[in-house]
Amino acid sequence: MRPNIVVGVEDGESMYRKWYFEVVIDHIEQVTHLTPHIRIGWATTQFQPSPGHGDGFSSNGIGDNTYSYGFDGKNIWFAGRPYDVMNYDRVSIGLKKNDIVGCLLDLTIPEMWFSLNGLPIKGLLKDFDLTGMFYPAVSLSSRVRLAIKFGFRTNSCVFFSF
Repeated sequence: MRPNIVVGVEDGESMYRKWYFEVVIDHIEQVTHLTPHIRIGWATTQFQPSPGHGDGFSSNGIGDNTYSYGFDGKNIWFAGRPYDVMNYDRVSIGLKKNDIVGCLLDLTIPEMWFSLNGLPIKGLLKDFDLTGMFYPAVSLSSRVRLAIKFGFRTNSCVFFSF
């Protein structure tokens, strides 16, 4: 599913250059022995979520190639590599019910940062390629339900369940 909100940078454009959204983990149910997959972040219009597509990386989720950036509660993901940004014992837990992940995209610098439950995480992404348009993106396994919050009102949520 692709949103109808895409943002980018073009000379002379008068649109906003800073974008933010939050995702609330509403439900997580572990179905197999594997920890449920949840990554939240930004993707570009070049992102193609299909195995074996793109620059030699398997594009199964946000952050698995060079056209998307994601956070999973412990790592920032880019180009198929996790970058550990949490310095406390959240390793075995991952994201849990009622966690709130914030995602900021600042196209003026450019930089992208994430927060967890209102606290900024220590890592951020800077000076990434601005080619194409960006949109909010999530990748997740089955039996996960998220509330995505856009805007300033606390009740402006869109629920997605898989």
